[in-house]
Amino acid sequence: VTPNPAKTGEEITVTGTDLDLVSAATFAGDKTGTIQAGGSPTSIVIQIPADAKSGAVVLGTRANKSVTSSAVEMVKPVITTVTAEAKLNEDVTITGTNLDIVKAVIFEGNTTGVIVSQSETELVVTVPLGTLTGEVKLIADNNDEVVSVDELTILADVPEFAAFPSMIKPGALMTLTGEKINLTNEVIFPGDVKATRFGDRTS
Repeated sequence: VTPNPAKTGEEITVTGTDLDLVSAATFAGDKTGTIQAGGSPTSIVIQIPADAKSGAVVLGTRANKSVTSSAVEMVKPVITTVTAEAKLNEDVTITGTNLDIVKAVIFEGNTTGVIVSQSETELVVTVPLGTLTGEVKLIADNNDEVVSVDELTILADVPEFAAFPSMIKPGALMTLTGEKINLTNEVIFPGDVKATRFGDRTS
């Protein structure tokens, strides 16, 4: 059987004798391959199903006879690099090999990223809300899993203050301006005095 290791979704060539009698090919995980037209008594080409697992291939005939090949190893995705830092809802890039057989990207916090673009060597994925700093897990079409060596660090999304009054009377409401002010949940004044009430908060 060649190639071996093989890639799910692609083809293998089986050589031997009386292969023109083969009418079915079953991969590990009880997944059915597709025998391509143009085979001969000594050689047939079989398309591997996307969800096939590593293991032997069983070749069956219409006479209900079968023969089992040696084990065929299915390649797994390989992670080379992961974007080091990102904020929630930002895109990160994962490079490596066999990334075209990835069906899901799982981040720390058990969140599932949205795959924006995908090729054999690169994945671009949006980091969803709820993601924590940690490893990145890739799930292949056949449910094989690989985990990154490096961690993705999630950067805090914090308010940025642009202006505030230089003087204010105790008990009065003061206005703070800037960006992402709606993320503020506590304001502390000098002397470790905490604000006791808030008005409207906008972004």
